[in-house]
Amino acid sequence: MFSKFFIFFLAGFLIISSQLAGVFADNELEKIVLLHTNDEHGEIENFGRIAWKKQKLEGKYDEVFLLSAGDIFSGNPLVDHYTRETGEKFPGKPMIELMNAAGYDAMVIGNHDFDYGQEQLNLLRQKADFPMILANIEIKEKALLEKTVPYLVEKTGRGTEISFLGLVEVGSGGIPATHPSNLAGLVFSPPVKVARQYGFLARESDIVIGLTHLGLEKDIILAKEIEFLDAILGGHSHTALEKPEEVNGTLIAQAGSGTRYLGKIIIKFNTSEGKVKKKKGTLLPIDEIKKTNSSVEEKITAFQEEMAYLREEVIAFYPGGIRGREQLGSLLARAVAERYDLDIAFQNIGGVRTGYLPPKISPEDIYRLDPFANEIVIVEMTIEELSDLLANSFSRRNSIDLLPGGGSYEVRVNEAGQVEKINIWNMEGKKFSEGGTYLIGLNSYVAETYYPLPQKREKQPETTAETLIGYLKKKDEVKLPEDDKTAIKIDRAGAKGMVIAHCPLPLSTDKKNHQSVSAGTLIAEALRVIGRSDLGFFPAEQLYPNLELTEGPLNREILDLFFPGFRYENPVLIIELAGETLEKIMVNEVKRTGYVVPYQFSKNLEYVLLHTEDDERDIELFLEGKRIEKEKTYSVAINRYEASKWQQRYGPIKNKRKAGYSEKEALLAYLDHIGILSRELWTERVEKEKPR
Repeated sequence: MFSKFFIFFLAGFLIISSQLAGVFADNELEKIVLLHTNDEHGEIENFGRIAWKKQKLEGKYDEVFLLSAGDIFSGNPLVDHYTRETGEKFPGKPMIELMNAAGYDAMVIGNHDFDYGQEQLNLLRQKADFPMILANIEIKEKALLEKTVPYLVEKTGRGTEISFLGLVEVGSGGIPATHPSNLAGLVFSPPVKVARQYGFLARESDIVIGLTHLGLEKDIILAKEIEFLDAILGGHSHTALEKPEEVNGTLIAQAGSGTRYLGKIIIKFNTSEGKVKKKKGTLLPIDEIKKTNSSVEEKITAFQEEMAYLREEVIAFYPGGIRGREQLGSLLARAVAERYDLDIAFQNIGGVRTGYLPPKISPEDIYRLDPFANEIVIVEMTIEELSDLLANSFSRRNSIDLLPGGGSYEVRVNEAGQVEKINIWNMEGKKFSEGGTYLIGLNSYVAETYYPLPQKREKQPETTAETLIGYLKKKDEVKLPEDDKTAIKIDRAGAKGMVIAHCPLPLSTDKKNHQSVSAGTLIAEALRVIGRSDLGFFPAEQLYPNLELTEGPLNREILDLFFPGFRYENPVLIIELAGETLEKIMVNEVKRTGYVVPYQFSKNLEYVLLHTEDDERDIELFLEGKRIEKEKTYSVAINRYEASKWQQRYGPIKNKRKAGYSEKEALLAYLDHIGILSRELWTERVEKEKPR
């Protein structure tokens, strides 16, 4: 009897003890949330929902922080050109006020956060209720920037100390990617080197977070080199990571761009042991946050109404809109050339920030196209100096970067991709002559960062965007500069490179946005075969236009001419999508870009563009001659950058994996495998304008 009672008592005691132990253990775990955005670029519409979400989570977790990984400015004319009622310009003010209202706790200074200049950044920092941190910067005597804080230490309500270390990308020129004049007196150091100096944060804090503006690939390097980081909240590459990557025990998270997503990291910290017990992250689509903070919304509406004139004024009309970064870059350059009666002008393609102008063109559209307020520089140059500028611009990335206005030029290269000659023509088609001197228009960024230029130069107070606005206002009818073109010609008689395959027909990118082309099919097929996937896709915009290599040997060095995006070393992802989803993405991309073929695709796919009765577009895809099934899941090989853009536009992609190699590595492996390119690569597989 006694023994039975004792057994029951003991069993009950153990059950209660285990329950109490669970309660005590749970009480020891502090739940901390890190909400994060990055590369907001002045997009203000979603701060009401971000503010509401933060407030909601504060009632559920012990501590909630809201952070930005940099580049909060440049991209939205409302923010970049904000003007007070007094007429005084105050760029950036709406962004700071709304981040204050949303409850941001800190941000790292990104490269484009210097775009307004150091004095304006000082004023904006004074207005911010949160610190802007940065560690890998040294401020010299001649600089105007006030001292920055390298890191921030926050203490939670339960005494846990969290350190945030700020790091920004440093490019090959030793500075972040902004106009060099914005960085006078500032010295930047490699982020990994600087991070090593802050190992003491791991000893003095409980949790250490990297708040970085480096880009995903450099965040991965940082995580491999620096072991004391619990997580990295990153930016710069605009990557939408549905789940953080884990490298060397460090979670790496990034939330796309433009506040389309809100990143969320949950850290469970054991307060008695002083250790992180668990950490995980996810990506919250902003569109799924249905509620908003009304006071923040009121501020957003007020700013939008103040600056409505930027989008309401129609300065020009062009039926169907203008598409393509090359076309728009040449339009910018043509406006400069005509405004100042120059022989030719140039616009760097990196400064063209959108690929589309709508039919009714507003000042807002132009400022989105060209947001950097670069002034115009007129330079007197000989043909030899101009040829050197264009050759060096080409050699920087092995592709044409400077787009002409008021003329055209071609780059002749040998089979090893080396520049042999530059030919230049004016708008009448007359070739620039040897010994001649010419007036050339450039934006101030190109003038200060590209090949050393002659000192015979004159800076104009007008910006390139202002010049284009004035140019369009004066035109009764907008005409595109169709004669302002570039071309790359490959001379077979030049120096030989490393032969890796043989082309039985000319390899071409001609009409890459309107049909399947051999170079596009080649890379898409390589991604499919090497990735062992059902389909391969490659963005048509990442093929160099109007390029042809005659039949014969294919050299390794020439690949970078056809595929200039190879310089980014984009990793390949294998993603899984339902057939219906894939067709919808293609339809939306056709509507978004205006191109018949926004993506080149592997040779096993046929692509039919349909017109419906209400003049809408639709697409049908056929795999091996059979219509793809709506409910069936297909594996697709595509680069991570494009997959990230799909995720930003069309929602999370749940099933994806890294292929383990870059696009270029996939192509080289494929060419090594086949030796001779199949003639199937030249088969046209696009049927367009078919009625439904």
